[in-house]
Amino acid sequence: MHLDLLRYLVGDLRSDGLKIEVDPEKKTVVKDYLKEKGVGADDLLVGMHIGGRGRKRWEIGNFQKLADWITSVFPAKVIFLWGPEEREIIQKIFAKDKDQIVADLFSLPVLSALIQRCNLFISPDTGAMHLSVAVGTPTLALFLDSDPIKYGPQGKIHRVMEVTNEAVSVERVKNVVEEMVKSLSLVPT
Repeated sequence: MHLDLLRYLVGDLRSDGLKIEVDPEKKTVVKDYLKEKGVGADDLLVGMHIGGRGRKRWEIGNFQKLADWITSVFPAKVIFLWGPEEREIIQKIFAKDKDQIVADLFSLPVLSALIQRCNLFISPDTGAMHLSVAVGTPTLALFLDSDPIKYGPQGKIHRVMEVTNEAVSVERVKNVVEEMVKSLSLVPT
């Protein structure tokens, strides 16, 4: 929206969106943290941010069902990410085995490095979703109560899911995750 205004004022302007450089020291912090949690450098890592304000938030049980499915279908690890506002909600997540990790609460620079390490990031319309796009991680954005045209990620590696029939079902998300894993060649065939 802001770029459209700028284009009106100065003419054609091309942009692939905001890009954020991640501090190499923070990447090392993340590598060490994940190693402690049993995540190797070559492991497929799917990040899920459980946040979102009000009606933007996907139900916590949906994230749990999706994580259970991902770790049963793919050779993947799932890491649940959260912010200070989700302190109570994150306690409802049950990491059923070593392939599911409830992350610590991280500073923004470390969170950026952790999201960049993820091979796929799933999130409602949150700051973490925008951060994922900015660090170049393939992102599945769940738009439950905001306008994906205005606020959704742009680019071939990202996908947006919108509400249909008052819900974004786990089954629909599974289908898109499967498509993304295949199209991005995240798992060897």
